[in-house]
Amino acid sequence: ISPPGSLVLVSPWSDISASHGDNANTPVDFLGGQQAPFAVYARAAFFGPHGEFAEQSRYMCPGSVATGVEAPSFVGWPRSLIIGGEAECLVSSIRELVSRMTKDMGEMVAYLEVADSVHDFLTVDFWEPERTNTLKYISRWMEGSEEQA
Repeated sequence: ISPPGSLVLVSPWSDISASHGDNANTPVDFLGGQQAPFAVYARAAFFGPHGEFAEQSRYMCPGSVATGVEAPSFVGWPRSLIIGGEAECLVSSIRELVSRMTKDMGEMVAYLEVADSVHDFLTVDFWEPERTNTLKYISRWMEGSEEQA
């Protein structure tokens, strides 16, 4: 199997370790904070018995800012589009991921941060016009029209 030609990451949870902590968006994003029952359960389910090791893994938490976690390498990755919502509680870890990917990949990384949008707003059919505009942006980007996106 050949590697993918492109990646589209929508609201990626790039710091499951919660090293970024909560931010000002926590009260407005439906995910809640890092200690919300959903987040606590999701971390336990994802990490399983490897919790402490996994939280220090640069591959499981590529957006982590925890002390001692080495930054991952994105050299050789396919061109990537990352979508984030300005009002989502994961925005700081998404920005960290974008920064790290851009350092290794340069212009092969595109980032669209959508104003006043929460986590995974593309799944919310009433989140308009942001939802439709972003889907059109993704379509143009996939077609290779980055300069028009």
